Amino acid sequence: MKKLLLITAVIFQSYFALGATWLGLIDSDWSKVGNWDGPVPGVGDDVVIPDCSGGNCPVIDGIAASTKKLTIDENATLTLSGNSTLSSVDEVLINGGFTVDPGSTLDASKSVEVGKDNDNATFENNGNVTIADDLKAEGSSGGMYDGPFITNSGDMDVSGDLNLGNDDGAGTLTNSGTMSMIHTFMVPSSTQAQWDLLLKCFYMGQCWKEVVLLTLLV
Repeated sequence: MKKLLLITAVIFQSYFALGATWLGLIDSDWSKVGNWDGPVPGVGDDVVIPDCSGGNCPVIDGIAASTKKLTIDENATLTLSGNSTLSSVDEVLINGGFTVDPGSTLDASKSVEVGKDNDNATFENNGNVTIADDLKAEGSSGGMYDGPFITNSGDMDVSGDLNLGNDDGAGTLTNSGTMSMIHTFMVPSSTQAQWDLLLKCFYMGQCWKEVVLLTLLV
């Protein structure tokens, strides 16, 4: 009977993600237990960083950290510094700010979406980012290239699509580093959007370095 109960517990933990919410009660150190509503999160935890603008926002400094799904709310920020590594086995949702400092690495096994609910959201990479699925910054305000914002001055490898547009608006990509993509680069299907894309790329330096195919959404 004891063996059966043990097996049941293991199966339950493997199929149902636990949750971890940032509190920041002590300081900005991701690795301190007292900064969380429970244990320091790991690969099986869905992590939420709520609004921390009035307190301590988390910093992953000099360690290897992991999450399942990662959500950064509006007015919240997360920083990878000190040659840190963050591995996410599920999607990453950025409605606040996410910065990867030089020497640090984000390894995302699924998609990264910037600004799903906030056009002011930012994703800044100065280190190394690997995304095994799509990278999105579609925007919702209706303004062309008003935000959300992706800035890359490091190395970024996207195995899915890079999607900067939908019918409601479009985000902004500023690239001075190296970006490689296997699939498509997508912007809204308006003539103005196409001209804006060319203008930003060739005259303002806001474009990508390696794109296999340009696809305009219809």
